[in-house]
Amino acid sequence: MEARAKNLVEKLTDREAQLVAKGFGIILPKGDFEPVDVDQSETVRGSSVGVETVALWAMQTLGLGDSLERHGLNRVQRQAIIGSIVGWMANPGSERRTRTWLQKRSALGELIDFDYQQMGGNQLYRASDALVAQQEKNEADLSQKALTLFQFKPIVTLDDLTNTYFEGEAKGIPEARRGHSKEQRNDRPLLTLALVLDGSGWVWRSQVSAGNVAGASPCLKCSRISGFR
Repeated sequence: MEARAKNLVEKLTDREAQLVAKGFGIILPKGDFEPVDVDQSETVRGSSVGVETVALWAMQTLGLGDSLERHGLNRVQRQAIIGSIVGWMANPGSERRTRTWLQKRSALGELIDFDYQQMGGNQLYRASDALVAQQEKNEADLSQKALTLFQFKPIVTLDDLTNTYFEGEAKGIPEARRGHSKEQRNDRPLLTLALVLDGSGWVWRSQVSAGNVAGASPCLKCSRISGFR
């Protein structure tokens, strides 16, 4: 009776997995289950895969990797950029904190066949610089892809400004200026972020400007996209 019950459980579990996967458009191979004594199991190095898997699917659907490759970024740069982006989504923080998360807490490296354990301390900083250098091209690629995927209407609905402050004096950053802080930190130098959005909240263009910018967004000029109004 016990053997028969186990066999039925295996069949039901396999069927449930197949139904769930089918709902996401995934075809699973026929299951091969083995009993596990959870009281005797031991975790050696636990890593997260949930957010990573969803983030990779979203980036693949939008064609981000293809866009980065098309604009001349090599594989190491692309994998470092992917690590940064997923890190910002799952565990927001500095590049240093992201590197620690990639090496000790995330299974992203296994998912994309890249060894983040061997990544140098400055590699994520360089990846961020490379991503910013390709910003306009990548934003244009992603915007056009989103139009097709989500059937968005190319209408600029909101052009908004926000800002954030530096803890230090930021003397080496020309854009760091004193202005009206939305966080009530008028005592600190600021940076302004301009965003162009549509009615769904999708960001079409972005631009970092001096902290004392006020009134009309300087990002309006980058919202003049072919087909947009």
